[in-house]
Parts: sequence; C-alpha cells; structure tokens
Amino acid sequence: MNQIKRCQPFLGTFVDIYIEAETSDEKLIEVSNEAYSIIADIHRKMSFHEASSEVSRLNESAYREPIKVSQDFTQVLNFSIELSILTDGIFDICIANELMESGLLPNHNNYKHHSNRYENIEIEDDTVFFKKPLSLDVGGVAKGYAVDKAFEYIVNKLDSANVSQISINAGGDIRYFDWENSWVYIPNQNKNLKPYQLLRPGLATSSGYYSPGNNLQVFSPVTGKQVEAKETISVFADKCMHADALTKVVALSGGKYRCVFDKYNALYMKN
Repeated sequence: MNQIKRCQPFLGTFVDIYIEAETSDEKLIEVSNEAYSIIADIHRKMSFHEASSEVSRLNESAYREPIKVSQDFTQVLNFSIELSILTDGIFDICIANELMESGLLPNHNNYKHHSNRYENIEIEDDTVFFKKPLSLDVGGVAKGYAVDKAFEYIVNKLDSANVSQISINAGGDIRYFDWENSWVYIPNQNKNLKPYQLLRPGLATSSGYYSPGNNLQVFSPVTGKQVEAKETISVFADKCMHADALTKVVALSGGKYRCVFDKYNALYMKN
C-alpha cells in the first residue's frame, strides 16, 4: 500500500492532499498533480482577490451586458441562489460590499453596490446578467466546491477497491473517502482541540479564534453587520460545498432552517 501527502497554497489557505492506495508512486503523483491543477483552475475563476477572475469580471460588467462564465462557476452560482431562496436570503453571495468596507476583501474598482441582492442575478445557459449592479463573493462556496471536484477526480482515477484513504483539507473544508472510520480534531472557542468522528464524507468548520475579538468573519446580508459569534461551527454533509455554505447559515440563523439541512443531508454542531 503506497501513500502520498502533499500541501500547496490555494484558495487563501493551504490545501493538503493525502492518498493511500494500492498503486504506483507514479500514479499517486499524477493524480495528485491533476487534483491541484483542478483546484488552481477554480481558484483562478472564483477568487475575489484576482482582478481577472470570473467573479471580478461579473462584478465589473455583468450589470451592463450578459457575461459568459464556466460550467464550474454556473454550478456554484446555481447552488448559491438555491440556498438563498431556501433560507429567505439569510445566505447571500451578494455580500462583497460589506466585506470590502470591513477590509476583508480588496476593492479593485471602487465598487459601491449597496443593498442589491441575489434576486437580481439572472442565469441563462452559460451567461450571467445582473439586473442591478452587484458585488458577488463566492468564497464561502468555492473552496468547498474545489475540494469536492478534486476529490471526485481522484476517486474516479483510482480503483476504489484498492483505495484505503483519500482526504483533502483546504483550511478546514475537508472531504474523506473512508469517512466512517475517520476522526478529525476540531478547535473550540478556547482553541482547544477535541477529536470527533466524521458523520458525513464532507466537513466544513468556521471559527473566529484567529480574528479580532474572536468573532466569526461572517456578515449578515440583512443588517450588513458582522455576526457576533465566538463559537466554532462545524457542518457535516455529503458534499464539502454544501457544508461550507451551511456554516454561514448556522452563524446567521442559529440553525433555524432545519429543512434545509435535511435537504442536503447535513448536520451541524457548535463548540
């Protein structure tokens, strides 16, 4: 049984890939290289920090004319809008203006698009149009999506019967192959690590223990203000993208939308 463990910087964090499988060293290097290429591609498309990314092009021009986007971006956008509808707008990717004003995001073009929300996004095939000027930030979804896509690529390239473990960890957004026999260490608000058994293949954890005041860096689309919450929020789901986005729903609603968690087969905890 061979194994490989690698780490590279993407998506504003470090991305760890671990594979243990009955295959050659060359195959492990090949699939991990391609997994990182997939993550790098999603980073280029969806990073707010990249002035040439798809999200930056949309923020700059999509209220003037429809803009063509990739299939990856369309999937992230469709899921984000679906979740916004299900949570009555509690979750909304049109939150970038508040994040820029707080200094958490760069202001590339002096955007000032207050109070325009997800209802103003129109998607038709592979084009996106804004009915009003908007400032999108898909960072709360894209990291989980990148983990899922890279993970699924590795699984498809290896014979599952010969795989002992596959894991990808992007700064707390995690996806596991043998999840039912896996444990993770999750810090609480006092920065103490505690072991937890995985309840689903995907996990996302959000905490403010490295932020000023130890508050979560989550802003309400309704009030435009930062959430005052010091707990560590963890969401377990079948897909890391779902878990990633649902941590924001817990932070903003206190877990109010139980039917939404049922829809995505997700569970959450605070500590």
